[in-house]
Amino acid sequence: PLVLLLLAAAVLAITWPWVQTFSTAFLEHWDPPFHAWKLELVARTLLSGHLLPAEGNTNMYYPHSGALYFEALHWPQALVAAGLYLFTDNPVLVYHAVLVFFWALAGTCLWMLLLAMGTTRRAALLGAFLFTLMPYRISYMVEFNMQLCFGLPLFFFFMVRFFQRPSIRPACGMALAWWLQASSELYQAVFLLLVLPFPALALLAARP
Repeated sequence: PLVLLLLAAAVLAITWPWVQTFSTAFLEHWDPPFHAWKLELVARTLLSGHLLPAEGNTNMYYPHSGALYFEALHWPQALVAAGLYLFTDNPVLVYHAVLVFFWALAGTCLWMLLLAMGTTRRAALLGAFLFTLMPYRISYMVEFNMQLCFGLPLFFFFMVRFFQRPSIRPACGMALAWWLQASSELYQAVFLLLVLPFPALALLAARP
């Protein structure tokens, strides 16, 4: 939790004064208001006792059904948003809070991965900060989907643990991490499957 808070604070610091408008305005791009609407729709569906809107229907693309699935599902993010909606009815604020949380969560998962690979705590923390605050990531602060990559380092964390101590627990962790990534941003999960053989072979070759 401390690493997560440090990374979130670093994101807010490096993007200052962005945080001053978190409850009142979006960055000038079509992506933020679209995903704020989507988060609110699914979050309020969760609060009403349903996992997803009925048959994936939305008030967009009428009269087509299943329009919710025309774009990334964002179910884990909507779950966090649902918790935030218990304290505020401001969809702009909820969107920004969820965005920064998952942005920092990706760095936290990379920190875990680096520790699993045997780096020192200082080196792992430095790597997490560099991954979180690299200019490429910051340049995509207007695109919600691009910050939802936490499942990728989390998957590789469990994969490293599996090769270190093969058991059912890290294998289940790999499956869970992939599902979390797929239900957040599917094309990144598909990319993970495409590149998976390369690190897996490298870890297999590195085993004594």
